[in-house]
Amino acid sequence: MMKKRATSAALAAGTAVLAMMMSTGTAHAEDIPGFVNKVKIGSGTRTVYTGHTELDQTELKGCLDNAWIQGHATWTLGNVTATSIVVKSIQVYYRAGVTSYVGEQYLLRGNNKSVWAKAASGDVPGDTHDRSETYAINKTVPLDGKSSITFWSYFSLGRTGGPADCGGISTFTYKLQPVR
Repeated sequence: MMKKRATSAALAAGTAVLAMMMSTGTAHAEDIPGFVNKVKIGSGTRTVYTGHTELDQTELKGCLDNAWIQGHATWTLGNVTATSIVVKSIQVYYRAGVTSYVGEQYLLRGNNKSVWAKAASGDVPGDTHDRSETYAINKTVPLDGKSSITFWSYFSLGRTGGPADCGGISTFTYKLQPVR
């Protein structure tokens, strides 16, 4: 009898969790691959502009037309060698259709170990205007035998309301790769 009650309780708990998950109808945000910028090996300060990247959920069933966020970045670099890149700063831009939130920021060396991190930055108004934050880094970042270094910019696309209540946590990824 005890085994039958435990099985029934487990089944009821599993059904309740499944029902709760299905009733929320939330869309899950995926990680955004971003860009790999090739940077010529050499000395001196230079500026590198990434392309624009976005998370757009407006085409998903039940998502409203404000379920999107865009990003791009501007790197300021020092010396670039085949084995390391001097990152002076990065300015990260966001624009969103709904009030969203910029989370943690990470600069990773070639072996994907963090060399710099910054706590959450705050809100991105849902007013479709750029909001930017400049992070002074001033680090020589080794490639560790790999081809690139990486900057991760986490964000949370604000909930939009509507049938699917779209939104969720994701990240924009920006990479630098030295070339001859």
